[in-house]
Amino acid sequence: MDTLELQETKQVPIVVKEKRWSRLVVLIGLFLVLLYLYTSLTTPAKPGGFVPSEGITPVFSIYGWGNERLSSPNGVATDGSGNIYIADTANHRVVSFDGSGNFRFVIGKKANNIRNQLKEGPIVFPLGVAVAGNGDIFISSMERDSILIYDSSGSFKREVGAEEPIALTIGGQRLYVTTPGEILVYNLKGDLINRWGEQGSRIKQFQYPNGVVSDSKGNLFVSDTQNSRIQIFDRKSDPIGWLGTPPKDLNDSRRIFGLNMGITMDSNERVYVVDAFRHSIHAFDYEGNKIGEFGSKGEFEG
Repeated sequence: MDTLELQETKQVPIVVKEKRWSRLVVLIGLFLVLLYLYTSLTTPAKPGGFVPSEGITPVFSIYGWGNERLSSPNGVATDGSGNIYIADTANHRVVSFDGSGNFRFVIGKKANNIRNQLKEGPIVFPLGVAVAGNGDIFISSMERDSILIYDSSGSFKREVGAEEPIALTIGGQRLYVTTPGEILVYNLKGDLINRWGEQGSRIKQFQYPNGVVSDSKGNLFVSDTQNSRIQIFDRKSDPIGWLGTPPKDLNDSRRIFGLNMGITMDSNERVYVVDAFRHSIHAFDYEGNKIGEFGSKGEFEG
C-alpha cells in the first residue's frame, strides 16, 4: 500500500439539522432505481488471480426469535463475551443474542407509523452499532441525526448529535463514525473531539462510506462505498494507504468491488469486506493482497 500526504483539515463545530421522512423515501426510491439499472444493464468486471477461501463455512444464522423476525438489518457488533448486537433497521431497534444465537434483549420498539416512531422511538432506522469495553452500546440513527448510547443491560444513557451517521467502530478509546462525507471522532463519553474528510472522490474524501474498522495500531480502515475502495488512515487521520480506485464507469476493469459495504477484521488482522452487488465477502491480508472471496446469491445458509 502506498503512502500519501495531505493537508490536515480544521475541526469545526458539529451542526445537527432536522430532516423529514419524505427525504428518506426519496433516497430509498433513487437507490432502488439505481440498483435496478445496475443489475439490469451491466455486471461489474470481476477480478481474477485469487483463489476461493478455504475453511469458510456457515456456523448458524439468526433470523429473529419467537414470532419476531429481523427486517433489513444493516449493522452488527460483538462484545468481549461474544454476545451479538444487530441493528434491526426496518424494525427500529437493536437486538442482542448470545454467542450461540439465543435471544438476550432488545433496545427500542416499532411504532405503528413513522411519525409516532420519531416521537416515541427513541431509535429510528438504526444503521450502525458498536460496543465498548465497558459494555456501553452505541447506535447510529441517521434519521435522528444522532448517536444513542445505552449501558450493557440496554438502559438509555445519552443521545449525542451527529449529522447523518452511518457506520460505527470503536478503537483506542475512541468512537469513529462515518457520515456521507466525513469521519467524526468521539470519546467514549460521547464528546466530539475531531472531524475530518469531505465528500468527493479524492484521497481523504468519501462517498457514503458504509463500513469502518480499527486495527490494533489504531489505524482506521474505511469502506468508501460509492468510491469502490478502502481507505486507510493513521491515528492522526493521515492517509497511509488504499485499496481500489474510484471507477470511471460501471464496466471499469479496475473495479475491485461491486458495492463494498460493511468491513471487519479478525484476530490475525485479515480484512473482510461485504460486497452487496456480488452477494459475497472479499478477504484480504493486512497488506491488501486478496486471499479469497466467498458467498453467492441465494437464500440458503452461507
